[in-house]
Amino acid sequence: MPDTPRFLELASGFHLAWNDYGAPDGEPVFFFHGWPGSRRQALRLDTAAKEFGFRLLSFDRPGVALSER
Repeated sequence: MPDTPRFLELASGFHLAWNDYGAPDGEPVFFFHGWPGSRRQALRLDTAAKEFGFRLLSFDRPGVALSER
């Protein structure tokens, strides 16, 4: 399922939640949400990203949703 969060452990030991949407082998594009928001906003672009061959990498900002502060 494309909306299942993944977690990236930083050198500090904190974790950032992220998702990828669109074409798994597509050209990577970072999606940065505004405030308020979360990584899940990029889900709206999943179909278009697949159609155009992009892989959207979307992170929760620190302290937002599932990412640690």
